[in-house]
Amino acid sequence: MKTYKIYSPAYEANGLNGTYYSIAVCEDNGDFIKIVGDHAKGTISNKFFHEQYTNIHEIIGMPFSDSDRFIQIEEVKVDLEKIDEWEKSMIEKEKELAEYESKRMQFVNGDLYSFLHGSKNQKVNIENREKYSQWISENPFLPKHAVNYYGFLKSIEHEN
Repeated sequence: MKTYKIYSPAYEANGLNGTYYSIAVCEDNGDFIKIVGDHAKGTISNKFFHEQYTNIHEIIGMPFSDSDRFIQIEEVKVDLEKIDEWEKSMIEKEKELAEYESKRMQFVNGDLYSFLHGSKNQKVNIENREKYSQWISENPFLPKHAVNYYGFLKSIEHEN
């Protein structure tokens, strides 16, 4: 088994701000076992990884997200237990967020825009805006599982 850091830096003129990162766990031949991070759910050339690509070596140099972000890989040593811990924490955080969003959408009858504006091009309904602001202040999203999104990068023990 081999592990890789996948990254898609922004065009150099942007100062490499906005680089996307992932870690891939692969078979020795490069076939994906799993990917965590930005590229896990992302698209390459308008196709999801799992739809088109099965091997990490197939994606090198492909554009990701924007036409100026080309995928690069680097073999790294990774603590897989740290990745598993990060994934479990992210799953818990996502559950909490989904529960909160469900309650919030229930409050606004499933559509925040309609709740605040009625139909298109209407002015904001001041009464509903005040109700919504009060609900948000009384029900802030305070996750029990605060997780650093790029925390999975801490699993890298050694970069080549």
